[in-house]
Amino acid sequence: MRAVSLRRCLVLCAIGVLVAGCGSRVPSDDTLQGKLEPLLDSPDPTRLADIATFEWDRVYLFLPYTPASDVNDTVGGKVLGDWEQWVPETQDLLVFNSDSHPVRAARIAGFVIYSDPQRPRDGWSRDVLLEPRCGQLLLHEPGQYSGPEDCSG
Repeated sequence: MRAVSLRRCLVLCAIGVLVAGCGSRVPSDDTLQGKLEPLLDSPDPTRLADIATFEWDRVYLFLPYTPASDVNDTVGGKVLGDWEQWVPETQDLLVFNSDSHPVRAARIAGFVIYSDPQRPRDGWSRDVLLEPRCGQLLLHEPGQYSGPEDCSG
């Protein structure tokens, strides 16, 4: 009888460890999308840090179909779950880091945020701007983007 109880205890402990490991993803920020939408009609750029008011020092933008392994490797932690192979096709993913560790992620409905095609692999600082252009928000460091403002093409 005692051996069965010990075995049952060990099995339950192992299950607990596995479940805890599966849930070790970065917390999601479900409010950021609502804060971004009004900026689309703003005449001026806005600092991302002014609307993402939690503690962070780098932000990364991942576009649809970015492999989960690339996201997790780039930011130094688990952001996408084991069941996710890539960033979904209808979303962009912003990942906020503090001290080289991901602290928050925000899934943004696709095609709201874009960046210079030469965007930095190491992300952007807290000074990064969201600049309304052509019905989207351009993510860039101050003074580092001088791309076309023509929305026709």
